[in-house]
Order: sequence, then C-alpha cells, then structure tokens
Amino acid sequence: RQNVRRILEADLRPTLLVLDYAAGRQGEVEALLNAMAFRRGESGRPPLAVVLLEREMPAWLEEMLRPAGDPQYSGLPELLQELKAETILLPQLSPAERLELFEQARQRFIELVGAPPQEITYTEEGLPERPLAVSLLALHAAAGERLEGASQDEGEVYGFTWRRERAAWQRLLGSEDEALSTPL
Repeated sequence: RQNVRRILEADLRPTLLVLDYAAGRQGEVEALLNAMAFRRGESGRPPLAVVLLEREMPAWLEEMLRPAGDPQYSGLPELLQELKAETILLPQLSPAERLELFEQARQRFIELVGAPPQEITYTEEGLPERPLAVSLLALHAAAGERLEGASQDEGEVYGFTWRRERAAWQRLLGSEDEALSTPL
C-alpha cells in the first residue's frame, strides 16, 4: 500500500490506471484513492485518472463514497466528492460480431506463434457470449486445439483453459531443460 503512493509520487507523467476486479481488491483501491488524495493537493502534478472495473458496485466502496470526516487529514473526502461513480453496461456482441472477434483474435495469435497443425474454427452458434471466452477459444484454436462439446459454455472454456495452462506450467516447472519461451 505504501508502494502505491511512492509509485505515484515518482511518476511525473499523466496517468490512467485501470483496475479490474475491484471488489476483491479493497486494500489496493483504498491505498490508491488515499495516494490520489495526497497527490491532488500538490500543485503542478500531472493528471491522474482511475477506472475501477467490476460487475457490481462493492458495498465497501459505496460506504467509502458516503460523506465522512477526515481523521488522517488526507483530503480523501474532498477527492471522493469529485468522483463520478457510474455504472456502464457493456453492449452484448451479436453472433456475427463474436465470430468476427474470434477470427481476428485467432489470426493475431497465429501471427504471433505460427500456424497450427490444423485449422480450427467454430460457427456463430458454437461461440460463447462474452469476449474473454471468445478470445480464449481463439487462443486455443491458434494452437490447434479444439474444445469439443459445449464450446459456447463459458465454464467449459475456462475449465479447458485452466487444464491446458496447468499442464503447460507442470511441463515447464517439471524440467529445468525446457526453455521459458514455450509455445502456446
């Protein structure tokens, strides 16, 4: 937590920080907001913006955003009054958009690691709804691996990814002779 403040003090560039899964990172968010409050009072500092990503507003953050005193004299209440907590719903991708995302991601992964032994594709109906799961399927396809069965089921995609990654790390850590640049 002290590191957050030191990093922000040392960096004199305008900064945008994006913190995903904010609900499970209460300590980091609180440290970041406190550091921002201290930095805010300093003249000549470059702009600093923060975007916290989460599916729903965490209760602890709602509580934090309520007006309160300032026992540490940090300027945090004033900073929090300026924050604009806003829920933005991301649009759903259409089946055609998901297929386009899959194809573009698969092609980019192939460019990075080389062509797979066989081309793996999916139909629009065979793709999950969320972009992360679609991108993971593209990663596996670029490696020449097909998720058989319910490829549109995100749980299946994440489970397949977990098993594949775990096996790759076991191979990597099990042998000191393997290079760290193991392909997909």
